[in-house]
Amino acid sequence: MVGTTLSHELRSYIQSQYNQGILDHNFDRVQSFQNEETPRFVMEVLGMFSHDADDMIKQVTTFLYAC
Repeated sequence: MVGTTLSHELRSYIQSQYNQGILDHNFDRVQSFQNEETPRFVMEVLGMFSHDADDMIKQVTTFLYAC
């Protein structure tokens, strides 16, 4: 039952992100690459994205303060 509840919560959360415009067709595309051989693919891609985004924001902030 717990797994079913978590799956439902995840689907609801993802849907809410679509509704807010945070996710779009690109998320569907990334999600389509996930399969039994790569069950953590989406999580790994999102982790890399957030890490890279954090680094880019720091760089932009540094450049803005340097001006």
